Amino acid sequence: MPVKFVVEPQPNGVTEFLRPVIPGQRSGLIVVIQQRWKVPHIKEVVFRDPLQPAANLDWINLMTYDYHGTWEMSAGLLAPLYRDPADPALVNADATVTLYLRQGIPARKLTLGMPFYGKGWKGCAPGPKGDGLYQPCSGLADVPEAAYEFAQLTEKGYLTKDAKGKYTVGGLGFTRHWNSAARAPYLYKPATGEFITYDDEASIHEKNEHVMRRGLRGAMFWELNADRHRVLGTVVSDDLPH
Repeated sequence: MPVKFVVEPQPNGVTEFLRPVIPGQRSGLIVVIQQRWKVPHIKEVVFRDPLQPAANLDWINLMTYDYHGTWEMSAGLLAPLYRDPADPALVNADATVTLYLRQGIPARKLTLGMPFYGKGWKGCAPGPKGDGLYQPCSGLADVPEAAYEFAQLTEKGYLTKDAKGKYTVGGLGFTRHWNSAARAPYLYKPATGEFITYDDEASIHEKNEHVMRRGLRGAMFWELNADRHRVLGTVVSDDLPH
């Protein structure tokens, strides 16, 4: 049986801690989902001491993606592994991991999140490098939620294979670029200003190396069907011990 957790709301509606119903009880799998709109009378969940919930959880999935996204009208990287000095934002996966480790949470309890999807904009200015990165855009990509499954990028020809069989070549007028600082790819179509940020085999491999180098528990991803041809998942499986 999984451990059941309770959150205890305070009079001001802020929940300050999480504890197991039966202290000390353990199980093989614990899933904790925060859905504030389904928890009556709770405005938000706040962990005053991050070590407290960590002590009761088997692992913590870090959603190390969506650092840039469709709430912005400029093109950025969805899941940069490291800091790009040219990025106006300071966020990246390595910084997130470091933040948790500095709070005293053991590396063995952290999993690194990886996106099997991308986000896009249109009408992005080319900028000084001609690649659209960090440049203003006129709108979001003309696809549902401005999102691209990795499988769609390969199925529809946005990405094509190189001589080694890896999806490192842009199609449909797109050029595939690689940000060496952030260790992340992106696509840009100069004719229309379309920009797509995503992860591919190379960036997923870099993240797997990061997992092992920092001694993290492993990796998680969103989501399985977006990689239905098992391109990215195979990289994770091949790289990480299991």
